[in-house]
Parts: sequence; structure tokens; C-alpha cells
Amino acid sequence: MTDPRIDELRQLLPRCMLSDWVRLGARAARWVREGRPLGEGPHPLDRLMEQARSSIERRELRVQTMPRPQYPPGLPISARKDDIVAAIRAHPVVVIAGETGSGKTTQIPKMCLEAGLGARAMIGCTQPRRVAALSISRRIAEELDVSWGREVGCKIRFDDRSGTDTVIKLMTDGMLLAEVQGDPTLAEYEAIIIDEAHERSLNIDFLLGHLKNLLAQRPDLKVIITSATIDTAAFSKAFNDAPIIEVSGRTFPVEVEYRPPGGEGASSDPADTDFVDAAARECERLFYETGVGDVLIFLPGERDIRECADLIEGRLGSEAQVVPLFGRLSSGDQQQVFSPSSRRKVVIATNIAETSLTIRLRPGPDEPLQCPHPHPTVAGRGGVPKQRQPAQGTGWPCRGRRVHPTLFRGGLRSAQPVHAARNPAGQLGRGHLAHEGLAPRRHRDLPVPQSAGSDGH
Repeated sequence: MTDPRIDELRQLLPRCMLSDWVRLGARAARWVREGRPLGEGPHPLDRLMEQARSSIERRELRVQTMPRPQYPPGLPISARKDDIVAAIRAHPVVVIAGETGSGKTTQIPKMCLEAGLGARAMIGCTQPRRVAALSISRRIAEELDVSWGREVGCKIRFDDRSGTDTVIKLMTDGMLLAEVQGDPTLAEYEAIIIDEAHERSLNIDFLLGHLKNLLAQRPDLKVIITSATIDTAAFSKAFNDAPIIEVSGRTFPVEVEYRPPGGEGASSDPADTDFVDAAARECERLFYETGVGDVLIFLPGERDIRECADLIEGRLGSEAQVVPLFGRLSSGDQQQVFSPSSRRKVVIATNIAETSLTIRLRPGPDEPLQCPHPHPTVAGRGGVPKQRQPAQGTGWPCRGRRVHPTLFRGGLRSAQPVHAARNPAGQLGRGHLAHEGLAPRRHRDLPVPQSAGSDGH
């Protein structure tokens, strides 16, 4: 004879939080399967029913206190809000190609809220870098007018600012991949947003492959794949012809100047030029020529950044606040780039500032400047928030969003186009996995997207 508490529990579970549904259902099934005695009096099923009712109350409270999203009218993605929300509701996977400056990173999680997600489980959004996860989570919390670390949380290595009340959770892709090992079904999440998917790192490729397999088990899961330079056709094909939505960005005039790395009249031979010293000299020249505006410098790595920072601090002294920015910096030091300053700011960054962040700098009176990467002998004056990968067919060293007319000063020998692969193969196909602890035995069986011209092996 079936205990009536089992039937009651079966009716309660679908109304619980998703993670509780999975956890409590598995425990109840285990007790029934093992033939535990189901008599009168205190019984584990009573505890399960009590936990289920508590979970239902928590879910109902989340629905009542759910943030109400609003969208900045100046962002291009706001005009496509209805289309994106409808696609999320109707399809398990949506591919969104949003140009730099469209607002996709901050607005798509809010559109998931409007699509009815987030009540029974979290909306997870991955970022390749921790500084991006931190800054974006704070921005979303500010726009939703909720507490950062509560309704909008963030999880990076050694720091988890999320909890039971979290609705939107930003995290690095490595953190989500670590959670997959403990919970392959991702029962804590109702939607997963893979941002900056074009980077195709090992973490991103493993996540894409796992999500493709997981969708067969969890048809309720929503997956949104987005980036500025995403190969929409490849990703759509990999996820059973998922719908594609393209969003335009905002552009401003860009004036490009090419200067010899050593200055006017310098040798054109790169071996004769120290690009770090050249970048410091150009920054000093900009400071004394213009008088106002912040400066943004791109350099290849940490050692070059530290050396250039020492040179600039020695030349400009207290006139400038020099802010290094690279992946190995602590979270507190990385957040310095977003802090206001009474002095002119010089940000010296790797490509972390062109692929993961929106940096607001004060513009000069005429135009701000930006420098390209990886050719590092350039300094820039304020107002340049972000840069993107080379546009298809242009071949120029950069093309990106500007918040003001921009002067782009590059330390190249000539104005020759720089050709780069627009959609390279993912790292899962490029790299050797012998030293990767997460590598599966048959990594080629993972259903990851393959770009045109790539065999994925």
C-alpha cells in the first residue's frame, strides 16, 4: 500500500524551487526504492514535506519581490527587447550577435527576467574574466535598484557574493564549469547566458558541449549564447538551428594616426625601438600638449605594463594616476580602473580592456584617443570604453565603439591592414589537452560549434 504522503509530496515538488525539487525528489525515490517502513509517527517523509512547503513559500516570495526591469532607451538592444524576450520564451537556445555598444551584456539578463525566468532557479551569466563579472554584476544591480550580493550576485575564484535570494548570478566561466562537476544537471539555474562566446576558450567549449548534451535531459533550460563577433551560423547549427538575433551597435567617427614608435624621425626598424619606452614618451607628450583628458594604453603583458607604469610615474609624478589592468591583478586592484579620480588617469591594460570591459574615461576637449593591441606603442586620451575584434573584410587593427569622436594613434610602421582570423577554431580544437585536468577522454565527441574553415581537431 502506497503511503499517502508520497502522493502529496509528488504534488508539492513541482511547485518548489528547482534545486529542491531535484534534491527532495531524489531522496524520496531512494527511500521508496530501499523499502523503508512507512508507518505512522515521525518519518523522514514528514521532514521532506516540511522542506517542500518551505521551498514553495520561498519561491512564492521570489515571485512577489522579483525586480522589475527597465531598459535605457539609448541602447540599441532596447529596441529589440520584445523580439529577444519572445525568442527566449519560445526556444531553448537563442544566439544573439550584439555589436559592441549595443548593451547586450547588461540587458539580456534583465530580458530573461521579463521572459518569466528567475523565479524557480537563478539566471546564470558567464564572463571570461573576473573583473568583468564583478563590474557587470554591480552595474546590473544598480540598474535594477537592488542590492549587489543579494538579488544580483557574483561568483569568482575565492569569492562568492551570491545566496539563496540571488536571481541573477554573474560568474567566470571557470566557476560554472566547476559547478558542473558537482551538479551536472545545473539544477540551480533556469537559464544560462554564455557571454563573449567568440573567445572559444577551453572553459567555454566545455560548457557549450555540456549544455548541448544537457538540453536533451532538461528541455526547461534556457541557453543564450552571445558575443560581439560571434559566428552566428556555426553556433546556430551546433544547437539545432537555434534562432539568431542581430543587434546593431553605436559608432562614432574615428581618426587614425600612425606614428613611428620612436617618435618623429625615428628608425623604422622595430629592433631599434623599445616600445614600452616609446609608449611612455607618447603618453608624456599627450599630457603636456593637451592638458586634459585621460589616457588608455594597450601593452602585451604584465611585465610590459609594470615597466611602463614605472616610467610614466617617474615622468609625470603626482600629475597622473597610473592604473595597471591585467588578469593576474587582485580583484581590488582591478576595480581601481572604475574608481573616479581628481587627477588625470592613465590606464595601462592588456586586451582585458578590449574584450571584457567597458571603461569610462574622461574625454579631452577635442577628441579622445585609443591604442591598438597587440601593437602597443600608442597612448590614448579619454572616452574610449571598448574595442572589438577586426571586422570582416576591413583588416584594420581595430574597430570599436566610441562614446565620442576618437583619435586612434598607432605605433605601426605603416598604415598596412592587419589581417586576423575573424572566427578562429575553439581552443578545444587548437590546444593539446594532455595537461588539462578537465579534459575528457574523447574531447572530440563534445558537440562544440565549428567555425567555417575549421575541422575542430
